[in-house]
Amino acid sequence: MDLFVLQGCAEDQALVVARRGPDTAVARLDLAHPEIRSFIQFTERVEHVVLGGERPTPAELDDVGTRLFDHVFQGEVLRLYNRVPSPNFSIQIATDEPSVQRIPWEFIRPHDRRAVPHRDRCVVRILPICAPSDPAPTRSLKKLKVLLAVADPVDQVGVGWQDVEYSVRRAFEAQTDGLASLKVIPAATSGALLQALDADSYDVFHFLGHGCIVDGEGRLVLVDVATKRSDFITAEQVAVALGGQNLRLVILSACLTGAGDIKDDFGPVAAALLRNGIPAVVANQTSIPTKSVAPFVGALYQRLLREGNIDSAVMSGRVALQDSLRKTMPPASAVVEWGIPALYRLPGGDQLFVPREDA
Repeated sequence: MDLFVLQGCAEDQALVVARRGPDTAVARLDLAHPEIRSFIQFTERVEHVVLGGERPTPAELDDVGTRLFDHVFQGEVLRLYNRVPSPNFSIQIATDEPSVQRIPWEFIRPHDRRAVPHRDRCVVRILPICAPSDPAPTRSLKKLKVLLAVADPVDQVGVGWQDVEYSVRRAFEAQTDGLASLKVIPAATSGALLQALDADSYDVFHFLGHGCIVDGEGRLVLVDVATKRSDFITAEQVAVALGGQNLRLVILSACLTGAGDIKDDFGPVAAALLRNGIPAVVANQTSIPTKSVAPFVGALYQRLLREGNIDSAVMSGRVALQDSLRKTMPPASAVVEWGIPALYRLPGGDQLFVPREDA
């Protein structure tokens, strides 16, 4: 089921267009409604949790997800949703409205009360652009080739990415069972990245390091070759470096890589990559805790290898991440980290690879 939330003709109004096959439903969404602000405030609360703030309770998390569903799925849109014969589907959010982009869609909880996250129900953020054609599945996967760039400049304090890299390596090796290769660029500089991309072809580019927003523009933080300090690479520069490389997927394990000025073609890093031809990007709307990286990407790679479908792979990553973190928290504290990674992709771009059993 596709759900488009687009800027309306009037100020503070958006149009909700739901589509399933030949069926379409249209409704209005009041962006000035207090509920919209409360949803955005929950995104801000998730950011505070990552930075050490108080966690919501499981009941509060469920309430946000249920209210979000009730607020958006009304009238004809709800009736169309109720006609979907299978509970296993993706809700695809296409929006050009900044306030809608800040809504924590990943936590949406439909009324069937199935537990979330659920492996067979994915929330996808679609970039509303005119692509030349639907991305077709690439060649059969004999061995997934991943390029991992790790950047930990000496002037970026608070995170030891070498330890995270070790955890990601272990998760990758354990979950891929020799069916994937991983090339690592340690202390990644822009020159080393370009050299690695020119020397070989890869299916996936994975960045592990810092991200930030400057004046609405997303940036990745690489390492300056001379000083070993931060080298801030803009979203547009990232898109130039990775475009034309036949990559099928980019994973950005860095803060704020999905955030930025959505009205700017090269504002958010994720959006810039999609506009430059990358079919799918996994990025983050907020900061991310380092402990959440390895459980999420390990399960993602495992299911991606088996099925080739990025929607289901991301949901497996969410389930694994929730299971990993819940064991470390008291029952009164909700795990919100599973909703931080966001899947951005082009329309029709869910099947990145031919499933292994069909190869």
